[in-house]
Amino acid sequence: SAILRIKLMGANGAPALVGQEDMPGQSHYFIGNDPSQWRTHVAHYRKVRYQEVYPGVDLVYYGDQRQLEYDFVVGPGADPHAIKISFAGAREVRIGENGDLVLGVGSGEIRQHKPAIYQVLDGLRTEIAGGYRLDGETQVSFEAGPYDESRPLVIDPVLVYSTYLGGSGTDFGV
Repeated sequence: SAILRIKLMGANGAPALVGQEDMPGQSHYFIGNDPSQWRTHVAHYRKVRYQEVYPGVDLVYYGDQRQLEYDFVVGPGADPHAIKISFAGAREVRIGENGDLVLGVGSGEIRQHKPAIYQVLDGLRTEIAGGYRLDGETQVSFEAGPYDESRPLVIDPVLVYSTYLGGSGTDFGV
């Protein structure tokens, strides 16, 4: 089986993590024999925001109906082209006819849908043209058409893992 390593190239290696959208309940982790290492009353959140992974760009992770979602939130004046993602371990990285990102891994594929790129203007979601851009054999970035640079821009790809995970080999989430 193959291991795919996804890395944000040139990103902040120690971004601040912030839980968003509180959920009910708490978890307690009593691992090992040392009570000083136990963690109790750990809050649950719908989303986790990694702040400033690139200057002015946050990364937000959340789950949506068995799919891992992540959004890059490009703040006013920040550069969406600064986002660069490397897929080490992929035998192929290409953009499909429909704009999906197709990653050849092992004997299968992992797909990321063409990203939804949008801004919220006057309470309405306004779609912005754009998509993936290949930057070498295993690295991609994003292209965005004209948009209001004084407001946040959201880049929202969706990982579709069902075409690869669950085969006869061992699967790893990295």
